[in-house]
This record gives sequence, structure tokens and C-alpha cells, in this order.
Amino acid sequence: MAQRFLADELTELVHTEHGLHRARLVTKILFDSDYSQLKAGDVISALADDPRLVFVDDQQLFASSLTRLAATHKLTSSYAAARKLAKAGGLYLNNSPIRDPFLEASRADLLNDRMIVLRAGRDQHLILMLR
Repeated sequence: MAQRFLADELTELVHTEHGLHRARLVTKILFDSDYSQLKAGDVISALADDPRLVFVDDQQLFASSLTRLAATHKLTSSYAAARKLAKAGGLYLNNSPIRDPFLEASRADLLNDRMIVLRAGRDQHLILMLR
């Protein structure tokens, strides 16, 4: 608790209140397990220049397997690596393990009706946002 308070104070001192809000949001995206409260606009502003945020159209998001999306957008080194990771339980969609390497995203998977979060392992993230 004290560590988080100190981090907040230092971030606000260096980056202002807006920077603190952005840092908290990025922390939530990368480290929280509950994405239900994420708002697309907040994610876009927090990750504006971050390569982990990728804008895609409906066709790209819903017509490809999640493993193919992971490989295409460099979350994994290759399609084979993404399939292997999924089979091992190390690829996640919105923090739920993907076991089927051929699984495709559906509208029901969208967070805030606009995005999905793919994670490889513990700390590699990809946010796919509909245009």
C-alpha cells in the first residue's frame, strides 16, 4: 500500500495528474485480471503511442484465429509458436486461457463493445481495438 502511494506521488510529481491517470490505467490493463470496467476511449488515450495497441477492422478481428492474430501482430514470434503456446495454456483472451489454437474472436468477446486483450505468458500484451 505504501509502495503504491509513493509510486502515485512520484508519478504525479513528474507527469502531472493526467500522467498519473494514464499510468494507473496502463497498470490496470497490464496487471489486473478484471477488464470489465475498461473503457475503449481511456485505453486509446493511455496507450496512444504504444505498439501494444493495434487498430483493426471487423474482418481482421473476426475472420482470423486468435493464434493467427497473435502472430500477425508480433505478440508471438510465429503462428506455430502461438499455436504451441495456446495448447500449453499460455495464451489468453481477456485473461481467460485459450486452449483451442483455431478459436476465433466473437462479438461476445469484445470489451466495451470495441476491443479484446490478448496476452502471451505473464507479461506480453496486445490490445486489438476495432476502428
